[in-house]
Amino acid sequence: MSAEVDAFDDMIGVEKFLEYVRVGHGQLNAAIAVGWTPYKLRQLLKDEAFASLVDEVKERRTESIEEVVYAKALEGTRWAVEMYLFCQAPERGWRPPATRIDVTKTQRVEGQLVVSVVEGARQLLEAHSVAALQPGGALDGPIEEAEIVEPDGDQ
Repeated sequence: MSAEVDAFDDMIGVEKFLEYVRVGHGQLNAAIAVGWTPYKLRQLLKDEAFASLVDEVKERRTESIEEVVYAKALEGTRWAVEMYLFCQAPERGWRPPATRIDVTKTQRVEGQLVVSVVEGARQLLEAHSVAALQPGGALDGPIEEAEIVEPDGDQ
């Protein structure tokens, strides 16, 4: 093949690659789709002009999604209105609510399970120093105050 044909094929490959990225494919999958190896993709991304084109295509992809969200917000779709305001107007007080986790389930722990864990910990402490159990942890030094609580039999 001549150098001109190779250059033309490369140009077509770049156009196809950029289109795959624009419509949502990841860079590696887009490269494979146009017949490039991961190595070739890494080499191309080292070229500032090529990397800049990829960044611009990704920006267009993001803006396309933003336009859809904005259009949905104008239609009155609640999630879109909230998303738009949370992203575009936080300085006006539009902030997503803090994540709140409700814990409504109670769990019963069998007394024997607790006793066996305490006994296992006691055996480990007798066989090793605290430093061996907690490398780099806060308990590397000697334990100055400790209280062993025996189970009361209310299981």
